[in-house]
Amino acid sequence: ATCQGYADAMHLLLAAAGFETCFCLGIGDAESVTHKWNYVKLSDGEWYIVDATWGDPEGKDEDYIKYDYLLISDEELLKTHKEKFEAHYYEVPDANGTEFNYFAMEGYLAETYEQAKEILTQQAIECGKSGRRYIQVQFTNLDAFNEAKDKFFSGDYEMQDVIKAANKESGSDFMTNSWTKLVREENLTMILTLKYE
Repeated sequence: ATCQGYADAMHLLLAAAGFETCFCLGIGDAESVTHKWNYVKLSDGEWYIVDATWGDPEGKDEDYIKYDYLLISDEELLKTHKEKFEAHYYEVPDANGTEFNYFAMEGYLAETYEQAKEILTQQAIECGKSGRRYIQVQFTNLDAFNEAKDKFFSGDYEMQDVIKAANKESGSDFMTNSWTKLVREENLTMILTLKYE
């Protein structure tokens, strides 16, 4: 499906589960392409955005799930989406909720490089025990994000320390000198794919 199919299906599922929900039209990352996403009101009384289309990890392995657009605010969405339209026939809510953001709820939100390293180490250990390969972290500020980029991927390559700790703790055999990284400057997110020997 296109974004309309994703958003309509998400709307039906959220409504069937008893949530107050609506959708919104706007512009994604290309000026000429109209895009559609969902709003959902949660128990804190705040509205959140779910963009199921942009959350679809098409082309990735089946155990990879993308969470960048799960329960985010308008502020977060508009870092990567160009515009949010107002509707003529209903009021589009303002999504200001942050409490139930995926990264915050899972403990994958880092304020410092040190926190990020601990978060990724714990996820890598869990991956080693479960057979999964993906670890991720989102930063609250650009300085910590840039420090992590430098320390993880250049200079001392401290990502090797993360992987070595995971191998030792979980008995896994992840490669310590090779991994795949996806670094998203626009929302301060890092996603890494660990590789088995």
